[in-house]
Amino acid sequence: MHAIAVTTKIPRWRVELRDGSVIADYAAEIEDDLGVERTISHDPNVLPDWAVVRSLLLSLGETATLRMIDGVPAFPDEIPEASWQELRIGMNGGMVTVKRRAGQLVCVTWGTGEPSLVQSWNRLNYCLAKSTQGTIATETGPMNADDFAESVRIHIDSH
Repeated sequence: MHAIAVTTKIPRWRVELRDGSVIADYAAEIEDDLGVERTISHDPNVLPDWAVVRSLLLSLGETATLRMIDGVPAFPDEIPEASWQELRIGMNGGMVTVKRRAGQLVCVTWGTGEPSLVQSWNRLNYCLAKSTQGTIATETGPMNADDFAESVRIHIDSH
């Protein structure tokens, strides 16, 4: 898990007198942690199947509604084309973004304090890793989906 920090640069401003002397010279940067991301690594030849991911999420009691596909609003029951690069998903706890890279899926959520958002985000990470047979990057190293589920206390029904 990596914290996402946003740095805001306040424009530099100076106050100079007519004789060229500077009486004020100021610039600043403000950094805020706004979210977190986690990366799932998988075989680049294995494409994530949204129908499988959504089905796994439902089995965990998690609703997942596509809100956007590659920056374009999506119908709630729409299935993304195999070539998608970014999904925005409305989940029980809030919005989660998935970005696809070669052999990787990056799950991003903005905001980190709500337990329900963290639970939804963890469930999505699990389901993406399970559906691609990938590993999830964690603070203690890569984990397969089942080990990750146990570590974050996702209850998997074995039926």
